[in-house]
Amino acid sequence: MSRLVLLCVVLLVASPTAARPEEKGKADAKPVMFTCTVHGPDDMTLTLTVGAARGGRKVEIIGGNDTTKWLVKIDDKDQAVENKGKLEVRPGDSIVWKVAAKKHGVVFADKARAQAVLDFDTSGKELKDQPDFKGPDFPAPWGTDGFGPGTTLASAKIKGASKGKDKSQK
Repeated sequence: MSRLVLLCVVLLVASPTAARPEEKGKADAKPVMFTCTVHGPDDMTLTLTVGAARGGRKVEIIGGNDTTKWLVKIDDKDQAVENKGKLEVRPGDSIVWKVAAKKHGVVFADKARAQAVLDFDTSGKELKDQPDFKGPDFPAPWGTDGFGPGTTLASAKIKGASKGKDKSQK
């Protein structure tokens, strides 16, 4: 009997599909699609994917003069991200959506998914259901209205950062 228990434990631990403690919660970090409330969903649409590396970076997603795609900066460095592309973020990264020129807003395709991956703070504009926003990939649109230059639309942190490993980062 004890050999059978030991064999089961070994198989469970060695299984490639067995959940590792360091990966707990990673499977829940599904991609989060968002677009501009004013110019989307055909333009200015991106999908956040959550990578495995530890974050802590400053990610800026900026609506500017180009109404076909967002300007993205990570730690103040421009990132080449095309419309309908993917942007990899990491647990612990801070993200801010803001307007530098023209009128823009941010709307997430699915409120529940956005809230599962992103921990929003209150420094941006009101996030609310957007029932008038139409898009085939936006089943439960939720976000801000459109606003002009100088506006912080939303701010959030990517959930899932490990706690307690490095107390020097807060």
